[in-house]
Amino acid sequence: MTHKNTRRGFTLVELLVVVLIIGILAAVAVPQYQKAVYKSRTAEAVSMLKAIIQAQEVYYLANDEYTTDIRKLDIEVPAAYIYTSGNFPENSYKYGCEATYCFAYTANANMPDFDFHVMNKAAASAGRYYCHLNSDNSKNNMAQSICQSMGKPSSYFEQWDWGKGKYFVIN
Repeated sequence: MTHKNTRRGFTLVELLVVVLIIGILAAVAVPQYQKAVYKSRTAEAVSMLKAIIQAQEVYYLANDEYTTDIRKLDIEVPAAYIYTSGNFPENSYKYGCEATYCFAYTANANMPDFDFHVMNKAAASAGRYYCHLNSDNSKNNMAQSICQSMGKPSSYFEQWDWGKGKYFVIN
C-alpha cells in the first residue's frame, strides 16, 4: 500500500473567484460608506450652523446688530474652521457670516454647502436653512442626493446673479 503525499490547496480558479467576490462587495460597500460619511459631516455642519445662528441672535440682542465675525459670537469654532480665504480642511466645512446670512462652505464637491438667511427678517428667505449645490457640485450625484434627502427644491435665489446653483429648503 502506497501513501501518496497529497496536499490539497486552493486552485487558482478558486482564489480568483474569492477575489472577484471581495471586489464586488467592496464596489457596493465603499460608495455607501462614503455617502454615510458625507451625510454625517453635513448633519454636523447643519448642527454647527444652527448653533452659530443662535449665538448670532444673542449677539443681536446684546448689540442691536449682527456681526460678520463669528469670533465675536459666544460659541467656540476652531480657527481652522472659520471661513477666510485659503485652504479648507479635507472633507469638512468652514463657517462664517456675511451681511445677510451665515453659511457652512466646503471644498469637497461630494458635500453640499449650507446657508441660513437670518438678518433680513422681511425677506422670503429669512429664517430658512438651505442646502446649496453651487456651480462646483451642482452636477455631483452624491451632493445632490444629500440635499434631496434633506429638503425640497427652492427657486427663490434664481432671481439674483449670485444665486447660482440649486437650493433646497431644509426647514
